[in-house]
Amino acid sequence: MIRYATATAALSIVALMSSAGFAADFAAQLDQAKAASHTASREIREAVTPALNAAQSFNSLGDQEQAHGYLAFA
Repeated sequence: MIRYATATAALSIVALMSSAGFAADFAAQLDQAKAASHTASREIREAVTPALNAAQSFNSLGDQEQAHGYLAFA
């Protein structure tokens, strides 16, 4: 449980670095979150992968608000 909380906190920190940088460099933050998820346990990867994929899809569709929401959730 402690591992889960630590990994979740780490992914959240990566996703929420700063609001200005968040808007300006979404792709880099998405890549960082994906990289961080690879170091997490299998359970966490399975939990965050759908949200990261949704964030990427919404970003490619131009829906930044939804993309940021899913990235923050992951």
